[in-house]
Amino acid sequence: MSKRKKDDDNDRVLIGTRIGEDHVNYVLMYNMLTGIRVSVSRCNAKPQRALVDEDFGAAHKLAFDITGNELTPSSKYDFKFKDYAPWVFRHLRQDFHIDASDYLVSLTSKYILSELGSPGKSGSFFYFSQDYRFIIKTIHHAEHKFMRKILKDYFNHVKQNPHTLLCRFFGLHRVKLPHGRKIHFVVMGNVFPPNRDIHETYDLKGSTLGRAISDEELNGNPRATQKDLNWVNKNKKLELGPEKRHRFVDQTKRDVQLLARLNIMDYSLLVGIHDIERGNRDNIRDNTLKVFQPDTSTPLPKETSRRDKRESKVTALRMAVKVSDPVALGPSTLPSDSFSERRNCIFYADDGGLLSTSEQNHSGQDLYYLGIIDILTPYNYVKKVEHLWKSLSQDKHAISSVHPKEYAQRFLSFMVHALKVNSDVLESLAPVQIFQDNATEERAENARLSSFIGAIAVGDLVKSTLGPKGMDKILQSASTGEVMVTNDGATILKSIALDNAAAKVLVNISKVQDDEVGDGTTSVCVLAAELLREAEKLVSQKIHPQTIIEGYRLASAAAYKALEESAIDHSSDTEVFRADLINIAKTTLSSKVLSQDKEYFSKLAVDAVLRLKGSTNLENIQIIKKVGGRLADSYLDEGFILDKKIGVNQPKRIENAKIMVANTPMDTDKIKIFGARIRVEGTGKLEELERAEREKMRAKVEKIKEHGITCFVNRQLIYNWPEQLFADAGIMSIEHADFDGVERLALVTGGEITSTFDHPELVRLGECDVIEEVIIGEDRLIKFSGVKAGEACTIVLRGATHQLLDESERSLHDALSVLSQTTQEPRTVLGGGCSEVLMSKAVDEVAAKTAGKQQAAIEAFSRALRQMPTILADNGGYDSADLVAKLRASHYDGNSTHGLDMEHGRVGDMRELGITESFKLKRQVLLSASEAAEMILRVDDIIRCAPR
Repeated sequence: MSKRKKDDDNDRVLIGTRIGEDHVNYVLMYNMLTGIRVSVSRCNAKPQRALVDEDFGAAHKLAFDITGNELTPSSKYDFKFKDYAPWVFRHLRQDFHIDASDYLVSLTSKYILSELGSPGKSGSFFYFSQDYRFIIKTIHHAEHKFMRKILKDYFNHVKQNPHTLLCRFFGLHRVKLPHGRKIHFVVMGNVFPPNRDIHETYDLKGSTLGRAISDEELNGNPRATQKDLNWVNKNKKLELGPEKRHRFVDQTKRDVQLLARLNIMDYSLLVGIHDIERGNRDNIRDNTLKVFQPDTSTPLPKETSRRDKRESKVTALRMAVKVSDPVALGPSTLPSDSFSERRNCIFYADDGGLLSTSEQNHSGQDLYYLGIIDILTPYNYVKKVEHLWKSLSQDKHAISSVHPKEYAQRFLSFMVHALKVNSDVLESLAPVQIFQDNATEERAENARLSSFIGAIAVGDLVKSTLGPKGMDKILQSASTGEVMVTNDGATILKSIALDNAAAKVLVNISKVQDDEVGDGTTSVCVLAAELLREAEKLVSQKIHPQTIIEGYRLASAAAYKALEESAIDHSSDTEVFRADLINIAKTTLSSKVLSQDKEYFSKLAVDAVLRLKGSTNLENIQIIKKVGGRLADSYLDEGFILDKKIGVNQPKRIENAKIMVANTPMDTDKIKIFGARIRVEGTGKLEELERAEREKMRAKVEKIKEHGITCFVNRQLIYNWPEQLFADAGIMSIEHADFDGVERLALVTGGEITSTFDHPELVRLGECDVIEEVIIGEDRLIKFSGVKAGEACTIVLRGATHQLLDESERSLHDALSVLSQTTQEPRTVLGGGCSEVLMSKAVDEVAAKTAGKQQAAIEAFSRALRQMPTILADNGGYDSADLVAKLRASHYDGNSTHGLDMEHGRVGDMRELGITESFKLKRQVLLSASEAAEMILRVDDIIRCAPR
């Protein structure tokens, strides 16, 4: 058997269950105590001196083995030990009035430790020293790092607050076993006394959500630690007289202010209550401790003594440990008095605790043992996500995981209400509430995190729709069940209900992008979200938001300059500019439902926009959707098509038409007698009333005819009698043209919408060469050709379903919007992630010239820009890391026109591939996203309240 195998066998015996379940950790405990004994003794042997800054980060290493060395004595086991900040903890022990020799004797004189049951919720083990004064607690590596980080603040707080209720730390160490993991542990003071039974124990956090143990659990274990709701339901109160109460509240405020400043939450006030009348007659302490100590004085069994003489003395000792039994720690071993050092603290002055007193300062029947414990949990990213996740289904102010400032305020408020005082005193102690009861407030880091997460969630929602291979979303109305299929960012965001304020900001910038340019609605949200994602990382590194904003401004300016320098203007060459427009349209439509026919629709959109002759008024372009046929059957028709039918007996074609566009009721030929009370002498009188109404309508039609019109278009209904009058006069009448229809018709024909007809000379009529009925599919429509606004035209969309036609209309509208804006701002840039990498490169160059924390912010801006081509590649199913790395390398090699060829999943020349975008679109995306990120970064308070 190999040496390593033999050692493993011995280890398995030592950590097995043969001796008892608690014997499993004896080797670890032996190594802990040996390391403490040697390291603390070495530090105490040196002359006293003042602390320096280096002491807080110091870490002294010691190596132990069975032979010993010049620094360490021989040990039963081989292990490595690290002592953190030994001088700091030496000073802390002195400040807490811990005698150096007593400390070592208590922990290491007999190597006796008692384990407190099973691991806690955090997975930590707790061990008591032989006299019950000290606790050794194993902690996670992250807790150890955090403790070292806050150690200086903790030390200064103890110096300024000798009566602090915070957990008292006496040492921080680490043990590393051979072939084993590193185990960090901390030595701290025990809140509870060794000489008194604790009849009730409470762990109070100030949170009431789920903070209770059931009656069944309590009946099964009366000594179980109870929680906040148990305290509230039992109407428990700390009975402290005025002087003690004032000191308790004041010290608690000081302590939680420190914890909030250090970004700590999830701590609690441990309350132990000893009923003086009951005393120790229940012998609770006997059942509290499970103690083990190997008895190496027990003779070895014969089979052990007859082992090979060559077996080492160390192995024999290990075998002695293996076969020994635990030595019980009985009541007689426990101290009969509390610890003398505790009497120096006002909260432990009454026999190691705080005696209850009345308002008249008369002594009560309870002794309280108080301490704020579990102070090594920072409000990190995990806790922030936990807060947001739980707040989706539960009251965000009641859950345990909240921002440290809110946690501190809630904790302090609960502790104040836990005191037995009258209402006047309670009001003076409670935190001031300035908002109404139905108002809520999120402050500082909590508000900023809420904003970050909300905005990032919106970006994550739409980023899968980005690019030529982006996916669609199905949106279904919860009330009507109506279904919409789209990948348009603005459409998605305006269709969903949001409760997060920052998310609504991103929805608004998407809407502005849609109004200003018509496309890039998804890009602006995604870029803003990525900027905030990077900012969140910087904030977690303690970089101030204002520093991030300043860096972002520098980066945005550099990015904009690079984008502007890369822009090209071909407006002086008609053919080249038309080709640019077609490429822009194809790039826009590549991510839309029309991507399969983008060549056809790009030319169609360019022809329509060029008819506008530089105008950006898309009202002159009518889009009509008719179910049937294929998308490729869509076409551009010169003139204006109204999706209405010509009435019965109406002229079907009119040349040189004079058109009146009106919004007037034409239904008074029907007398409304149902539901009305009319008293007449006979039916003849009723006929007279109807005849009067008809004559009134005839007079109205005659006034309309006096305008010299040949076509009457009304937004409202035209009933039978006036329709007949128009037909008799040879006038074409068109009813129920919707608001959009009459507005657009008035615009393209040069007329105006009228409602009164007494002054024909004041009414401007519309004109066109021909009005005729046309058939599209199975529907009859009315076409107005040769309209006064010669740029007017109609795009007729064909398709299989209404959803397809709706999405096609949105896609085409985006292309038309971008093209119309490009005719105003003719500069173009390259797409496919080329512009983003170009801007990222320029930003990196600025970062290299910037010193301090601003450099980190500028680099973060650059990373956010590079996320755009990364998302494009991800959505295409390509290896984004590889593609973007190659793209960056290509740019740094001088290929400034290279981008991602999403058709083939490679880096290509965007100019050769014709992947072009509008400069105005890219500029708007960059500036809007930067401004939105800056605005959200400035948020440090979110107040929700009802309107006044």
